[in-house]
Parts: sequence; structure tokens; C-alpha cells
Amino acid sequence: MKAPGQIHGVPLSYTGTNGATNGFPSLDEALYGLKPGDFIMFAAKSGHGKTAMAMNLTRIMAHHNKKRVYYLNTEMDITQMVNRWASMATLIPYSSIERGYVQPGEKERFDTWAEEFSKAPLLVSQISNLTPEAVRALTKMAQRKYGQIDCIVVDYVGRMEVENTKGMQEYQIMSYLAKKLKMFAQDFGVPVIALAQLNDEGKLEGAKKMRNECDGLFFLEPKVETIDRDGEKVKTYSNLDYFLIKEKVRRGSPGTVRLEFEKKYQFIREV
Repeated sequence: MKAPGQIHGVPLSYTGTNGATNGFPSLDEALYGLKPGDFIMFAAKSGHGKTAMAMNLTRIMAHHNKKRVYYLNTEMDITQMVNRWASMATLIPYSSIERGYVQPGEKERFDTWAEEFSKAPLLVSQISNLTPEAVRALTKMAQRKYGQIDCIVVDYVGRMEVENTKGMQEYQIMSYLAKKLKMFAQDFGVPVIALAQLNDEGKLEGAKKMRNECDGLFFLEPKVETIDRDGEKVKTYSNLDYFLIKEKVRRGSPGTVRLEFEKKYQFIREV
């Protein structure tokens, strides 16, 4: 009541130097900021931006809002991750940074960003055999060394492992992992963002039970366009226009958020 309208959690947007609100203000509106114990999931088909979404959220929380974020990735090495964050922030094409083809003017921009980014309270681990027990152990180690973590990002649930899966089907494993991550968020008093992969039909394995564990569930989808190719109507996916479907929002209302996904920079923003 003393600060009505303010975000009383970890915000997913920030005010730029020109006074404009950047990032994802609609997520702040839907969630009122990430709260301790929250379990938020973003799901998309393979190659449709779920990692880019997680990395943009991480960049906003750690770099712009100075929150201590622990990002756990199961696929990329540290250099690839840093190069992606560099491309998002500097708008130098990711492929140019990866190959070292950075022009003189871009190099100055890159160096300025690197100096600022190195001060961000961001912790990163690349671990291929990620289990719920490993998330818990690594977080304890990080907290002992650096203090309270403000948010944990798990990229992604589909590559996490369960020690004993005998007799369990895929959907049971996924729902088990979601339950474990929700319990972990509550036990540690920290919001957890996790990514999940949709199958070819656009469905989430273990969807119903996973949905029950989530405080927020969002689907990231490209705009579908129809083109005429040799007399046939063919569906294609937009390379820029995306939608964030608010499938479940515990504290807000469902709906759709329009996004722009500039893939060469791995940069996603709300329109």
C-alpha cells in the first residue's frame, strides 16, 4: 500500500536511458514480478526461441536490474552463452561475434558492454547431466559463496535426468521433474524459470500435471504465414513476429503478448 503499482518481486522489464520501458512489461503485469517459490515455465518447439527467451530474461534481471541470477544450461558452453548475451546487448550479429568478424566501431561497443556485463551478479553453469539433486547442490554451493540467489533459470527440463526411471513413461518423468523444481523453488525461497520443449504436434509432454505445478506457463510461438509455392498453399513461420501465449497465470489473466524475435542478434522484445 505504501508503493502501489510497483513491482514487488524480480522485474522482467527495465527503464532505458531514454525513459522507455524495455523488456517484458506484460510479464510484470501478469506476474507482479517473480516471487520466492514461483515456478514459471516457458515452452516452445525446437528452434523456436525458448533458449533465446530465457537468455533475454536473464540479461534483463542480472545486467539491467542487478539481480543475482543462476543460469544452468545443459547444451551450450560458457563462451557460446556469453557470445549470445553480447549479441543481444550490442546488436552485433551473433555469427560475427562467434567467428571474430567484429568491425572497429563494433569492437568499441563490444568492449563497453563487456566491462559493464562483467559486473553483473550473474552465475553460470554448463552441466550436461543435470538432475534435480544437482540443481539443489549447485544452488547451495552458490549461496554459500555469493549469498542469496534472486532467480534460477533451468535450460531445459527435457535434458534433465532422473536417477531411476524404471517403469516411468516420458510424461511421468516430465511431471516428476516439474514437481521437483516447484518443491525446490519453495524450499529455497527463490523463483525458478524452466524451459520445456513442445513436440511436433505442439503439445507439452505431461502437460496437465506440469501445468498444475506452474505459477505461470507460457508458450512461445512464431506467427504462421501461408505462401503460394508452385500453386500449393504452404505454411511458413515468421522470422520476426512471435506470440507469447499466457497459458496459465496464477496472479493475472490469460492472453497473448506480441513479440519481435531478431534471430541474428538472438534478441527478443515485447512489441
